[in-house]
Amino acid sequence: MAVWNVINHTELSSANATLIDWTSIPASYDHLYGLLSIRSDASAEQQSWKCQLNGVTTNFSYTNIYASISGSSVDDEQQTTGAQPTFMAYPRMPADQAGAQNYWGATEFWIPNYANTDTFKTCIVNNGSPSDSNTTGHWYFYTIAGMWAQTAAINQVTLTTTGDDFKQYSTATLYGINGYA
Repeated sequence: MAVWNVINHTELSSANATLIDWTSIPASYDHLYGLLSIRSDASAEQQSWKCQLNGVTTNFSYTNIYASISGSSVDDEQQTTGAQPTFMAYPRMPADQAGAQNYWGATEFWIPNYANTDTFKTCIVNNGSPSDSNTTGHWYFYTIAGMWAQTAAINQVTLTTTGDDFKQYSTATLYGINGYA
């Protein structure tokens, strides 16, 4: 049976471009798991955000599969060749024009074997970013596979916006998991 341990919990007391910058993550767990409830103060329907590891900006790649209002299609976005991204994931969150419902986005991320020093690091992200609008690009559901082509143990996770701030009361909880879930 898996044992879930809360490593850190953050709730923003004011708007900030960085939701979390968890440092000194202990290597004593098998996996990392995070849960987020987030919103941006941008004057738009949606805002992107990104995940970086160990304070570095190199050797990342990701593939996004996402659904949005754009007919009946499912779209994808891949960043693995050419200009390498400086982060491992690029999902969305609702922003201040996401309707009168004051929607918040929900995200979970899983980093298996984060402390292993023999393999590259992977991350799976599931992200929902709602809106009450039925206009193209106003809501998203993402599944993201990210990779960091480094064997270093992960001891830092940083989540930042790509523009405006995370809204006050955005929350993030990081769990260390021992055993198999």
